[in-house]
Amino acid sequence: QQNAGLNRTPVPLHFRVASGPFARADTVVANILARPLIAMAPALCRSARAHLVLSGLRTADRRRVERTYAARGFVIVARVTLEDWVTLTLAASSVGPVVRWRHS
Repeated sequence: QQNAGLNRTPVPLHFRVASGPFARADTVVANILARPLIAMAPALCRSARAHLVLSGLRTADRRRVERTYAARGFVIVARVTLEDWVTLTLAASSVGPVVRWRHS
């Protein structure tokens, strides 16, 4: 919550830590490398009701991760690159129109 405040998020955020990727949540955040993100895709996609935030990706692995999650019905909402690292924000296609966030 402290980081959300420091980053001036445009909407209030409520956080809850759940054990493992099998807990259901509106938004699921995973900060690990591409190989485990790809292996965990089925469980992470089942867990996320609306959004996934995937971080800890090397730029070289980005497209492979994007294809994996697109095949499971998630669309890219935002992509942030910092040096050789990428963070992806994805939305489940079932949530309806996608609101795109602009980083300023």
